Amino acid sequence: MKKRFFFFCLFLTATALTGQSAFNTGELFETEEEFISSPLTWSGYYEFEPRFFMKGQAPADYETIHVLDLAFNIDKEKLAMKGDFRIQHNDDVNLSLKELYVSAYLGRFQIHAGNQVIVWGKGDELHIVDLINADDYRDFFFPDYLRRRRGENMLRINTIVGPYKWNANLELIYTPGFSKMTFPASGPWQPQVYQALNTILDACPGILMSEESYHKLHDGQFAARWTQTVGRFDLGLSWYRGKLRIPSVQFIPDLSNSLYPAGTIKLQNNPVTVIGLEGGTALGKVNLRGEAARYITSDTKGNKPGIQNSKWSILLGGDMNLPLHNLNLNIQYQKDFVPDEKMNPMMPCFEDIAQGLANQLGLEPALFEGGILNNYYDYHLVTARLADSFFREQFKPEIQCVYNVDAKDYMITLKLNQKLTEGLYAIGIYRLFEGEPGTLFGQYNNNDFVSLRMEYVF
Repeated sequence: MKKRFFFFCLFLTATALTGQSAFNTGELFETEEEFISSPLTWSGYYEFEPRFFMKGQAPADYETIHVLDLAFNIDKEKLAMKGDFRIQHNDDVNLSLKELYVSAYLGRFQIHAGNQVIVWGKGDELHIVDLINADDYRDFFFPDYLRRRRGENMLRINTIVGPYKWNANLELIYTPGFSKMTFPASGPWQPQVYQALNTILDACPGILMSEESYHKLHDGQFAARWTQTVGRFDLGLSWYRGKLRIPSVQFIPDLSNSLYPAGTIKLQNNPVTVIGLEGGTALGKVNLRGEAARYITSDTKGNKPGIQNSKWSILLGGDMNLPLHNLNLNIQYQKDFVPDEKMNPMMPCFEDIAQGLANQLGLEPALFEGGILNNYYDYHLVTARLADSFFREQFKPEIQCVYNVDAKDYMITLKLNQKLTEGLYAIGIYRLFEGEPGTLFGQYNNNDFVSLRMEYVF
């Protein structure tokens, strides 16, 4: 790790020193005016957050989050390059590439090639048509939506369609591979069901787990998106062909094995085609937004246990300024629909085995109700955020609530954001988790915490 960090620092230093010779054919020693107009610019983000867990049954007394993002932009008349590197320290130091790509501006066409993060859809921190990039859940939902998206290698083409007055754009994307969601292998934010599954695998040598990887050419993703502004409406239509981020789970029993229970738990990301709609407009003082999508898998009749069903998904939301001080209210609603008569059992046989073993191993049997990974079917959320600002937006309090409707679990967050000086912020945070074991937020019942985050944007 020390060698990787050394070479990373060496790369940044070399890039800064060679930037003007590589992208400027002028004199080595420029005047101040010429230096200011250099095509190379740097930016960054630093975060330090100690968290103190409040309950006696918490997984630890505290944890500390360190994040450093360093980004550069090189802008020429028809060419540009962008890079974003992240160093994150929780229990260990992780160096990752968030973005690194080049762009060519060719009249009506823009071509972007490399590792990129893009966002499709009109939602605010929630999306159902944004499918190209995977999520990094090593720190649960806490980072902002864009910050927890993982970069994906892709070729992306944007083109203006028709006369400029149409305000129409077509975006085409191809990725040569497919990245899965990232979850922590240990620590306070590892999903409870994964901890339980690992316990069962350790206790039952006859049960093995097989997880597919997707690095072959035929595992690539294809997507297209049309966006257009018509009057006061921003509209979009998208098509995606790739794989589901949430894997299907299939248990294949091994009757010939003398060990009982015996078999293989197979995790695989099913192919899917998604047709999506999005739209946004302002209606008086209310900003409205919405998304809808049809997910089409190869199991449209609900008779293939190893493949997740086709489903519908909708997202409706909006925000408005209230007539009291500077209050702003933001509400969003997301629901996935799968007809009950078509819903597959995700892990036939293994669910019964796991629930039978749960009490013997000190596990919660409810963790295995409805399948190991049932969020594909049961995603039904309501989010609300009420925010205010004081002293010319120097001090910003807000309260957030995310409620999981079917399971009745929720997360409440209180934030107090104080601007200390230009680019430097102190944020006091309190998070509360409530719900039954195995639910989205209830699994972290003992993880309530308070923290003081320091952010520096430069």
